[in-house]
Amino acid sequence: MVKLDIHTLAHHLKQERLYVNSEKQLIQRLNADVLKTAEKLYRTAWIAKQQRINLDRLIITSAEASPAECCQHAKILEDTQFVDGYKQLGFQETAYGEFLSRLRENPRLIASSLVAG
Repeated sequence: MVKLDIHTLAHHLKQERLYVNSEKQLIQRLNADVLKTAEKLYRTAWIAKQQRINLDRLIITSAEASPAECCQHAKILEDTQFVDGYKQLGFQETAYGEFLSRLRENPRLIASSLVAG
C-alpha cells in the first residue's frame, strides 16, 4: 500500500515537473513575443512622430520646406533601418547614452562645444 502511494506520488510529481517546465517555456516564449512587439511599437511610434513633424513642417512653414523635400524626408523615414545600440557600441552603449542625455539637458554645453570648434 505504501509502495503504491509512493509510486503514485512520484508519478504525479514527475507530471507536475513536466507541466511546470512546459509553462516556463511558454512564458519565456510569450515574453520574447511581447518584447518584439514592444520594439516594433516603439519604432512605429518614432516614425509616426517624425512623419507628424515632417507634415507640420510642410503645413506651417511651407516657405522653408518644399513638398519635394518633405516627400524625400518621408521616404527616408519609411526606409529607416533600426539597429540595437548594444550591437554597434557594445559595452560603451551606456556611456554614449549618458553623454547624449547630458547634451540634451544642457544646450549651453553644446553651444560652448560648437564655439570652441
